[in-house]
Formats: sequence, C-alpha cells, structure tokens
Amino acid sequence: MGKGAFGEVRLCRWGQSPAPVAVKKLKKSEMIFKNKVMQSREERNVLAFSENNPWVVGLKCSFQDSDNLYLVMEYLPGGDLMNLLIKKDIFTHEEAQFFTAEMLMALDTVHQMKYIHRDLKPDNVLLDATGHIKLSDFGLCKHTEIKPKRLLDNLVRKEDADIDREAVKAELGKDYHKRNRKLAYSAVGTPDYVAPEVQGKSIYDLM
Repeated sequence: MGKGAFGEVRLCRWGQSPAPVAVKKLKKSEMIFKNKVMQSREERNVLAFSENNPWVVGLKCSFQDSDNLYLVMEYLPGGDLMNLLIKKDIFTHEEAQFFTAEMLMALDTVHQMKYIHRDLKPDNVLLDATGHIKLSDFGLCKHTEIKPKRLLDNLVRKEDADIDREAVKAELGKDYHKRNRKLAYSAVGTPDYVAPEVQGKSIYDLM
C-alpha cells in the first residue's frame, strides 16, 4: 500500500475476519539508527488513545518481533485525499469546504488529547467508504502535556536549605524558555508542505 522512511504499510487479513486491515511494519534498526524510537511510541500511543474517535484511524493492536514493530490498523477503502485531488484536479467550492471543516474537527479532537500532528498533508488524510476523512500517520506527533513548573520544583529539593531556591528556579526557567524559543523556530514535517517563512527560519511580517 505504501512505503516510508522506516517501513511499509501492507493490506492484510486479520484472523478469521473477512474484513481487511492495514498493517504498518516499522524496522527497529532504522528507528534506532535515526533516533526515532520515541516517535514510533508516540504514534502507537495516540492511536491507542483515539479508540472510538471517528476522526482518527483505528488501532486494533500492536506487536513486535526481533526485527520489526507492527501496527494493525483499520483499512479505509477510499484512499487518501492526495489521490482524490489528483483525480479531480481541482475541488469544487463545496468539496473544499467539506474537507476543510472535517479536518478542523479531526484536529480539534487530537488537540483535546494534548497531541499535535505536525505532519498534516493530503497524503495523511484518509477517506472511508462514505467519503468522510480520518487522520493517519502520527509518526511526527508530539504530546504537549508539559509542566515546567513541577519539573523545577522537583529539581530543587526542600532539604537543600543552603540553596537559593528561587534563584535556581529562575535560572532553570530562563533555560526552559530559551530552549522553547529555539524550538519555535525549528521546522517539522514534510518540506513540500512547510511554509516558506518557516523553512527560511524567518518570522511573519505583520505589517
């Protein structure tokens, strides 16, 4: 069905069920070599957390062998939005409104789970048998449940009476915000879909 940087997706049959499934096979050696183990884990987690979410591809189970990690997902027969766009060449105004509205609703449910997709593009928007969308490929997703204040409190223990706790926390806070500012100017995703000003590491001109 398709190939990526770390593996491939195949159409398979799950047990005795006549319904096909999509199995994503990820090579462990590639994930380790490219330091993408955490990203693969995040993808599995967000799919697992999205159980019964009508806007995200369903995960039936995951398993592994000595060489690969496997994600068994529901199969969507409608293909992806990119193939549909290629066939139609141009969406009508009504079609564009429909898909845009559904993508916004899908992203809202993902954001409510405290995740950011970070690689939204037509190739990663799949269509079910009735023409409705589901988001897929969360390989670059990011969990946003970060509590820096709690982290600072843990780093400065109560028994360290001789340490100026507020000064240390202020210094650590500076580093945290400095690192976050650096991340804000970094680019994630597929280059063809990244805004030019992001690729050029510039900021928006609001004038």
